[in-house]
Amino acid sequence: MWFPYSLPVQWKAESERSHINDSLADNTEREFLIGFYLHNRVTREWEVELRLEEPYWMAATEQDPAVSVGYYPNETGQLTEIICRIRESSSATALKRCHHQVSRILDCWSVMKGRGFAILGFRVADLTHDARWRALPHRPSAETFELPPCDVLPEAYWTMMALYREARNSSSDTYRLLCCDKILRVWAKHADPFNLLRTRAAELRCELAQDYRVDREMLALSGLANTRPELEGIRFNDLLNSITPLRDWAVDVLSEEILPPDLDDYEHGLELASVANLVDLAAHRILAAEIRGWQRIMEIQRERHLDS
Repeated sequence: MWFPYSLPVQWKAESERSHINDSLADNTEREFLIGFYLHNRVTREWEVELRLEEPYWMAATEQDPAVSVGYYPNETGQLTEIICRIRESSSATALKRCHHQVSRILDCWSVMKGRGFAILGFRVADLTHDARWRALPHRPSAETFELPPCDVLPEAYWTMMALYREARNSSSDTYRLLCCDKILRVWAKHADPFNLLRTRAAELRCELAQDYRVDREMLALSGLANTRPELEGIRFNDLLNSITPLRDWAVDVLSEEILPPDLDDYEHGLELASVANLVDLAAHRILAAEIRGWQRIMEIQRERHLDS
């Protein structure tokens, strides 16, 4: 089953519901703690390659004097969490401001050290109302081992298969969006290799389902069920048109000389991850269906060979 690897958009409440409700209803300025779990993309450990013997706090930062930042190591002396203390009027605004600040710190470290520094998840605490939330990625369950039906595919498919694996192995939602968008656009044009299956099925008078649409499950898995409900029922061809602005933004990031200013924006990052999830899932469904289609073609050919 397809699984979303990007940071989840749903916060999990970790305190009594009354505390959560009081926090959400309060619009006054108060103190929040926001902790960001760090992640090494190479080792998959919940730590980054910075040695730190004991916690280190900065009372304020030059970029945002209202935010104080603490750096916390794990038991092996590797930096594992950055905690921000901030006064704000809501947990969402506090998270957004702190996420921007921590992202800039990680950006600078990445350049100075030549290493990767990723945010794995976060925890939020409203100290006035003792309301607490946590957001962490889910770990996928293991799939049943079975050999893939590689022998059914014509050679023309393997570039598409390799491109999809490239997307799934990437930790960049921007890159993943562009890879899967390219697969969908080739498919939408009926270009090679996708026209091969249609042509062969027509020759054998074999009907294959081709009406691909965004369904409710896709929206839920991608994280767009609440923010883009109007996409339910839309054909994959029309989906490409609806995501063109974000796709163009991603192209600008990776190929144009002018960089867009919102690379570290939290809300933009959520939208990017969710849309990348949806396009990724659409590409997965098309490619998996192509494999099943070729399996069906092979079955028909064997049956007709036996009958003859």
